[in-house]
Amino acid sequence: MPDRSPDATPDPREWVIVYRTERGFCCMYRGEPVEFDEMLDVQIWSEEEDVRLWYFGL
Repeated sequence: MPDRSPDATPDPREWVIVYRTERGFCCMYRGEPVEFDEMLDVQIWSEEEDVRLWYFGL
């Protein structure tokens, strides 16, 4: 569980909103659309890019 105390260091990673689409998932990252077929693809990508995900419309 994350440390939510007042002295905790904030997480510096960027938030990326991920949308459910008809064919998979999509997000905008650095002004470009990024599409994914599976949820696992989204999770792997987020680890590689070191971003935090916020899922919308699931």
